[in-house]
Amino acid sequence: MKNIGLISRLAAVVLISLLLAIVLLPAGNGLLDILGGNRGAADEPVSLQLAWRGDLNGEVAEPYWPCFLELTGTIAPRRLAVSNILTIGGVNAGEVEVSTFPLDAASVPWIPQEDIEGPSGALRGVDGSENTWQPEDLAEDGTVSTLFMLTFAKPGTYEIIVKPYDVTAGQSIGAPARLTLTVSGEGPQLFGRPVLGIWGEKSWSNMTPMDRELGFSISAPTTERWRESEAWGTYYNWTISAICPTGMVVGNDLSIYNTGDSRVDRQALNATSVVSAWESGYNTIFFTVWDQNEGTRLSGHAAMTPTGKELTYSSSAYHAWVTGEWTPFGAGSVTFHRAGHYLLLIYLTDEDGKISLPILMETVVS
Repeated sequence: MKNIGLISRLAAVVLISLLLAIVLLPAGNGLLDILGGNRGAADEPVSLQLAWRGDLNGEVAEPYWPCFLELTGTIAPRRLAVSNILTIGGVNAGEVEVSTFPLDAASVPWIPQEDIEGPSGALRGVDGSENTWQPEDLAEDGTVSTLFMLTFAKPGTYEIIVKPYDVTAGQSIGAPARLTLTVSGEGPQLFGRPVLGIWGEKSWSNMTPMDRELGFSISAPTTERWRESEAWGTYYNWTISAICPTGMVVGNDLSIYNTGDSRVDRQALNATSVVSAWESGYNTIFFTVWDQNEGTRLSGHAAMTPTGKELTYSSSAYHAWVTGEWTPFGAGSVTFHRAGHYLLLIYLTDEDGKISLPILMETVVS
């Protein structure tokens, strides 16, 4: 009987000690997990944040113009492999196109399934798997980020929700990150979306080495609004925006290469991350002058259409215009002198701004 009493007292002491340990020890040491306890929101192993990348996007989101969001996570313990599930809510959420945008590899498309909250699916890793983040992706401080690009087909308000899951256990391991985006509508355009063609020996490619020139031609269909309103003699500009999340630099003022002086040293061109060169219509080359000396997004007017030669000397251009058969045309090339993942937007503008949707041209430069 004495032994039984002693055992009972020892058991009570052990139980009390264990309960004190549960109360006093900090969460995250594994004890609560062993006993099946739940973590509080502040103790979740993954903490997510969603941010609008204004340096890549500009100020507003518009239909058919890509916008970038950055998902940043803090992960502990570091051994976790995380799948981030993106859900988009909104009336036209099913028409949103999404892809992850790695800094040094091709984009990986989002493949959603229909969910009660809207289209839902994993933001895929560079290898195309649903493992958004692997342990080896983490920085020394335990943080990691993914850039992804969205293109909306319709104006409206959209709810962007990302939830982290443990790849191995298939369980939620953190509070969702949320961001509300308002996509503003556009009025009728003068031209439709531009279409690429071939120009020169080396056409556009999604993968290219540095210093290789990629040629292309470009045209755009006119709309009924153009045919009803635009008088002969009106001209437009092909405009190009270059986006690279790792940054770009401009060697110098590139307008010196548009003076016709062939003796100008080309060092500034070779020191420029992206060189955009266009046929001017007079068998000369016009170089795009970028709007700033460095940044993650550069823009500039590329060339005019109709060209000065067409407006001055071409009776066929006049006839095509007055009969409604004229279409804008341009031809040129792009050369990349710095490695990175680039997205080019080419579109038509007039003195009041954009008058066409953009064509999106993506390439990885190595």
